[in-house]
Amino acid sequence: MLFQGKGAADAAVSDSVIGRPRPDFVLPDLEGKQRPISEWNGKVLLINFWATWCPPCKREIPDFIKVRELVGTDHFEVIGIAIDNPNAVKKFVESQAIPYPILHGEIEASRISTAYGNSLGGLPYSVLVDRQGIIHSSKTGEFKPDDLLTQLRPLLQQENHN
Repeated sequence: MLFQGKGAADAAVSDSVIGRPRPDFVLPDLEGKQRPISEWNGKVLLINFWATWCPPCKREIPDFIKVRELVGTDHFEVIGIAIDNPNAVKKFVESQAIPYPILHGEIEASRISTAYGNSLGGLPYSVLVDRQGIIHSSKTGEFKPDDLLTQLRPLLQQENHN
């Protein structure tokens, strides 16, 4: 069962993946097309695990949209991974006009979240991946835009070695 939470355990939960290559996966987008994470190789990624029933998840989405607009998508992308019913996700995404890629899955998306360090299943859960595909940081709970930008800037300034 997924839960929302913050706490001292968050760092211990997610630190295990820091500095490691991001796990590969394929999930469908809202049109049913299978999308491999490798599609965005060479970009800094914010991979955000969320659900429509999660209030903090929904609160941070407008901030992700603003950061994406500010930073641009030449070297950065937000990938939303909804651990939720696809119909609920599609309805929510359309109502909010979310411009970044949204992938979905229920059990499989939850397994991917765990592979990215979210062993307790807290939502929202976000992971920053550098251009070389190395996990830079992770966060359980709402990501504030200033914190996100502070972590993003050095990653965007790194040279692309791909």
